Amino acid sequence: NISLVVDLPFLDIFIKYEFDEKLEGYSYMEDIDFSYRVSREYKLIYQPLAKLNHYATTYKNSDDRALRRMMVQNHSYIFRKNLRQDLIHIYAHLLSILGIFLYNLILWKNLRACLGILEGFWYGTIQKQGPYFKKL
Repeated sequence: NISLVVDLPFLDIFIKYEFDEKLEGYSYMEDIDFSYRVSREYKLIYQPLAKLNHYATTYKNSDDRALRRMMVQNHSYIFRKNLRQDLIHIYAHLLSILGIFLYNLILWKNLRACLGILEGFWYGTIQKQGPYFKKL
């Protein structure tokens, strides 16, 4: 659950563009999904002086493999949900997953995370299984 303090003029936007409950885990990419959908109708404004308190989440104690699997599955779900499925978008999506994989392999040398990325790619992109496919 997310607690937000929102000015009343903007409350209707938060009601209209609810956060997606299909995102698993700690809802990785929820902010990107929400912002993208709102930006299709409204202009987004960047406020560099805004402050946000982000309290500790349980994902920091999660297994690297399970965390990366969830991250890639959410990444694939947001891609399918919001973007056209043409060649250029599919190519960009695949490159982004490759980048996540190489980052974990080369910089972190984390083989468990890499295995989770491959699993997330398999289940989220190739097999299209899991809770993300129930009602897209």
